[in-house]
Amino acid sequence: MNALLGLSIGLWVILVLVGLFILKRIIHICPPNKVLVFSGRYRFVTVRRDDRTYRIKLGYRIIKGGKGIRIPLFEAVDSLDLANMSVEIAIADVYARGGIPLSISGAANVKIAGSEPLVRNAIERFLGKPRKAIVPFARDVIEGSLRAIVATLTPEQVTEDLAAVTALLLDETKDELEALGLVMDTVKIQSVDDTVGYMDAMRRI
Repeated sequence: MNALLGLSIGLWVILVLVGLFILKRIIHICPPNKVLVFSGRYRFVTVRRDDRTYRIKLGYRIIKGGKGIRIPLFEAVDSLDLANMSVEIAIADVYARGGIPLSISGAANVKIAGSEPLVRNAIERFLGKPRKAIVPFARDVIEGSLRAIVATLTPEQVTEDLAAVTALLLDETKDELEALGLVMDTVKIQSVDDTVGYMDAMRRI
């Protein structure tokens, strides 16, 4: 009798441990600085675009700040990190209005958007890629927009009102970054160099 009772208890312990092991493998908890992507099963979602409502078919579902259950054999789980990425900015010999070349350096904090529908853009482009592979995409957008902005301003406007240049840069990059599923938290222009001495000559006049 005691042997049978011990065997029953042992079997229950094994079943509980196996159950906990299975639950640990299929229940995924999402920390607040990440988004979990459960892919492998299609689902329909309703989106609103251009004042119209559409139903689109997606091969994944998104969990943010909660937990989700993975269906074994049918779903895989990946994650996107929502923490800020530091992007170094450097453009050389960009011609300001009047044909004066400037070199500008700075830094920006960029991150993957954590809300829908923008996060879907990031999923389609960056899921499975390391964070260091995302930075060049953001840098290309920021530096391209900065070149375009500088071309419309005089050297004096660029060097004397960096706050205005920064505001323009935030505005100009918004749509392009969002198309990638990214948002720019902050950007700071650290230095503006006049490579031909134009500004020094103007100060001496």
